Amino acid sequence: MTSAPTGIDCHMYTADDVRKARDFYRDVVGLPVTREFMDGAFVEFDLPDGSTFALGPIRGERIACSGIMFAVPDVAAATERVRAAGGAVHAELFETPVCHISVCADPSGNTFIFHKSKTA
Repeated sequence: MTSAPTGIDCHMYTADDVRKARDFYRDVVGLPVTREFMDGAFVEFDLPDGSTFALGPIRGERIACSGIMFAVPDVAAATERVRAAGGAVHAELFETPVCHISVCADPSGNTFIFHKSKTA
């Protein structure tokens, strides 16, 4: 199945104030900022183990999210599998300067993201 996850790309938290959250994770937790894009609306911190922690804005209504981003080779196909199985799609496929993502939910309402980095 070409749309099955191949790993976890990123753990992401949403924040009311991304810059304030960035400063907290940078200055208090000690994570070095790796990338900022969309005028600082998104911030990524690459960790030594190869994983990434990210911060992003709340878009519309806050959706409770465990923050898991599953790496998939085809975001559209993975999203369609969720929809075809009756799962929820909270945010259709959209593109950022560094990736393609969609936000979905399992039958219990737990949200997750399908993610494909443009560098992968």
